[in-house]
This record gives sequence, C-alpha cells and structure tokens, in this order.
Amino acid sequence: MGIPRLTRHLRPFSEAVLLEGRLQKRQDGVGHVHSVVIDGPSLVYHVFWRLLSWTDSRTEFPDAQPTCSEVSCGVMIYLLLLTITGVKIERICFDGALPSEKRKTRLLRLEKSRRKIELLRLKPQSALQNSSGYSGKRAIALENILQGRALPARYNDLPENPFMVPAVFEDLKLRWNKENIVTAARDALYMQSIEIKDFPWADITVMVPGEADAYCAYFAKCTNSSILTNDSDLLLHDLGPRGSLIFLNSVEVVGWDPHRPSERQIRAMSLSPALIARRLGVTDILRFAFELKTHPDAGTAELVQRANSSCEGSENTPEYQAFIQEYQQSMHGFEATNLQSLPHLDARVSELFWQFEWRQGHMVPDAPHMYLAVLNEDHARRCAWAEGRLYRSLAYSVLNASRPVSNRVGFINEFARRGGRIAVDKVVLGNENWIMTETGVLLVRLRSVQNKVEVDTALPAYWIMFALCELHDADSSLVTLDHARLSRFLTLGYMNENFDWKDMQLTAQIQAVLYSLRILGQLLESSMDTCDNMAELKSILSNLPPLHMIMGPTPSMMDETLNISCVSALVHRLLQGLGKEENCSEIPDAVGFTKQQLFSYSLVSQQDGSRVGNHRPRKINNMYDFLPME
Repeated sequence: MGIPRLTRHLRPFSEAVLLEGRLQKRQDGVGHVHSVVIDGPSLVYHVFWRLLSWTDSRTEFPDAQPTCSEVSCGVMIYLLLLTITGVKIERICFDGALPSEKRKTRLLRLEKSRRKIELLRLKPQSALQNSSGYSGKRAIALENILQGRALPARYNDLPENPFMVPAVFEDLKLRWNKENIVTAARDALYMQSIEIKDFPWADITVMVPGEADAYCAYFAKCTNSSILTNDSDLLLHDLGPRGSLIFLNSVEVVGWDPHRPSERQIRAMSLSPALIARRLGVTDILRFAFELKTHPDAGTAELVQRANSSCEGSENTPEYQAFIQEYQQSMHGFEATNLQSLPHLDARVSELFWQFEWRQGHMVPDAPHMYLAVLNEDHARRCAWAEGRLYRSLAYSVLNASRPVSNRVGFINEFARRGGRIAVDKVVLGNENWIMTETGVLLVRLRSVQNKVEVDTALPAYWIMFALCELHDADSSLVTLDHARLSRFLTLGYMNENFDWKDMQLTAQIQAVLYSLRILGQLLESSMDTCDNMAELKSILSNLPPLHMIMGPTPSMMDETLNISCVSALVHRLLQGLGKEENCSEIPDAVGFTKQQLFSYSLVSQQDGSRVGNHRPRKINNMYDFLPME
C-alpha cells in the first residue's frame, strides 16, 4: 500500500548488486545476493505489467490483458531463472488475510477496478478485440519478463486480471512440476535440458494467515536474505542489521545470449534500511517515514531534521504509536504455525476462513466480509456474481456450521459490483438441515447435467456445460442457446460475427458459477463433515478445472480435450437435454456420436491426464477415435 514518495527519497541510497549464487560466477567489487524471500502478489503484478508493456499497442481489450495462465508462466520463468542462477528462494509469501482496519482500502481497490471496466464499457464497440479462437497462450519470452519497457499510454487504465494472484499460487503448488516447467520454459530460456527437482516451489510457497509483508520480513531476517518486492512498506519492517530490499522493477538480465545462456547476469538495485538510516543520520527509518507521511511535501533534509528533533518526544504520541504498530507486528507463536498444514485456499477464501479462525484479529464488528473481484463483464448489465449465489451461500454455511455454536454468525456480507458502485449483499446462512438438503439437491443437479451431456466430470468441458445449464435455469429465454451461436462461442469465443459485450458477459457468468463452486469445494475440504453426500460432493468438485483455466478464455477450456466436432456434439446433447433442439439432422458434426463414444472419450482423456500437473490430454480429431478399444 506504501507511503507516497518514500521510494523517491530513499532510491539515491541504493546499491548495485548481482543476483548470483554460483561461486564461479561471482565478481569482485560488487555485492552478491544469494538468497531471497519473495513477496508473491508483488511478483505477480510485476510480471503482469511487464507482459502488458510488451504487448503490441494495436491490441485491444480483452486480448491485451495477460491471462492467468500467461502470468503464471511468466512467474515460473522468473523463478526458474533465479533457481538455475544459484539463488536460493527461501519463501514465496502470499497474503492470506488483511486486518479489519484495512477494509476501506479493499473497497477502494474494488471501486478502482469497477471504474476501469466502466470506462471500457463507455468506449465504442470497436475498442473490443477477441482473436478468433484465441486460447490465452501467447509466447512468453525472457526479455518480456526481465527487461523493462515503458507501458503504452493506452494501457494505463487497463484493468488487472482479477484472479491472477490465486491462480499463480495454485500453479506453484500443483501445476509447475519438472515436466511442465521444461515444456513451457525450453523455448524461453533456449535450454534443451533443465536440472531442477519436481515441483521446486511447492513447499516454499505459503499463504500466510495475515499480510505477506510481516512474514516476508520475518523469513528474511531469519535467513539473512533480501526481499524481492515492489512494496516500499517493507523497508519499514525489521529486516535485521544486514537485511535489504530489492525492488522488482530494478531487476534486469544483462548479457543475455541465446547461444550462451549460462553467461547472463541478473543485476538489481538493493536498499538496506539500516545502512540508509546511518547515511541519513537518523536513528530509525520509521521516524523518517512517519515525518514523510505527516509532511508529504517536505524535502529529504527537512524530513531528517524533523525526525531528529522529534525523536525524543514523539515515541509516546498516539499518532506515532498507531503508525509503527503496522510495522512492528508481534510474531510470537509464529514459529509454531505450520503453514504447510493450513488448507490450500484462494486469498479471498482464506481471508473469510481466518475471520472465523482468528476472530479478534480479523473479524469486523458486524459480520464476516467476502470481497468478490470485479470480473471482466458488461457494466450495463446485472453483476455476473448474481449467478452461483446459492452455492456461495452453501459454502459459507458449511464454514459457519464447522464452528462451535457460540462462534457462529447469521450472515456474511458480500461486497460486489451493483450497477455503478460497490455494494454489500447480506447472504443469510443456513443451518445443518438446510446444508444437507442443498447438498443433496446439488448432487442431483450435477448428475443430471452429466446424464444430459454424457461427459465425465473430469473433463473441463463438463463444467462449461454445467454452468450453461445453470444460466439457462436462471433465465430460460437465454438468447445464446441455439446450436450455431453456442458452438461458435465455445470454439471461437463469440456468438455473432464480432466479439461484443454479450460475449464478455456470458464468459463472466460462466466464471462466476464455476468460481462459486470452487469456493464451496475449498470450504468443504477444510470441514470435518464426513457424511456420504458431503464426501461425494467433495469428490466431484475436486474435478473442477484449475483456476488459470476457469478464468481463461472459454475456448481454451474446451480446447483442452475437444475438437470442433466434439464441441458440436456436446452442444447438441445439451440443447436436447434442455428441450431446445429436437432434430440433429441439420447438424452433421453431431451425427454419429453415441453416448458410449463420448463416454469412452472422457475415459481416454482421464487416462491421458487432464488435471493440473499432468500431461495435456490427447485431442481427438478423428471421430473413429471415440470408439472404445477392444
């Protein structure tokens, strides 16, 4: 969140360093950083803006916006380069909760995102662009990640991808094993073989039960490591006498030669709070920062004078104590917290979880809060989060019912877009009987859709079909449900001749349904209920696609395993099941695909591996490949 202008005052005291852990590559006369702690969200946003800055400035929204998968791939290449350079990554920390006093900041961020989408909606229709069949898999080059470039002015107000941080967290845990890393990074690094262990960052990637800043500082101090971040606030934490901070936007690769990749250097600028304090002549950087926050227009010399003249009397003032409290969080008992044993939750779900788990530190006075990101949606229509609300209510109720009766609440406050503002929606929670009833209803619903489309739940295509059924039931006049337009949407990303806001809205609605189910799946995993229905629902929801796929272009989810003919057959079955299509004689691609053939295909896809961290499933191009092997 940062103190404005702090970096500008302190940057002149930075020193050049090399990020280098290989002894034979070290140089005299320059500092070397051989171990780092990484501020996870800061790295994700840094990679996002780097990728965007290298985007062809003629590209329009939403194609210009790097997808979750692209950002994840960029982060992976960044970490891989550090790893093969011998730099030890001690921890990659992600925010798991924010204190209740920062509620205003959360709402301001949501409003900022909402406003960006609103401004896009006001532009002419020609300002939208969706390439035919674009799959969200642009080439990721090393220079696009580790070399700076000015952001084209037209992208200054482009909205950030709302789910890229939790998608990267999940991928570091479950997607980036050795095989997937080598496959994705071989071209970017021009290396035929990469020596790296399986899932190299899974164990060091942690979702902390609070803000990442304090934990980054704690780990860095314990391991004598530098912190990689773009958040200047970390300079104000206790990093120890030798602690330092490296701004991500100062890190660059120099001397890169594709034919001699091992000869590269990673240069950066390092800031040491203890050293800066000595050079400024102040006892503590915190005093300097407090004066800057109080007198934002003052120059460096004046701030130093104020910090020294007030050092004796300011310690006990309420204003100063309130200021330093954020940067001197007590870490007592932290050593006993086994972060790896905590449930794997998205940041938003984690924040809700900790409001129940640590009520004093995270619970707001009235009720727990859930902040729903602003999706890429049509601002002129109802918020896409209206879809899937029942499943989120079920998820919150499961979490609530897992608490002692005295600690339960009656409702959750959801914050989401409503028209042209961010508003609160009071979600009333159900009791155990309601939970059991709705769990049974959802199971019936999941089985019913599977019977209609005859595709296994392990396939991403099944979940698209499920979401479309949900949207149809909510609005039976849904105009998209005719064969030609729906098939076109699922294969190309748009229903008519050109991509428009209707396509974007439908994509957002599908994402809202699937993410609501994801919330339910995660909170079911953290509950101890073992009844048959709960166990079955957990098992089915565990087949949901990974987040980088859910929040990517719809055609990319279908493209994971199905070719155009298969999509046409699925659409036909879906519309027949909904009573929208009686005759398939005019749909040649749908003829001849029997239930047994589609079911056999789904089994083949499962065997080839359609889950995170496995091989990409074999795509079927020949209809005879659907036939079961004898």
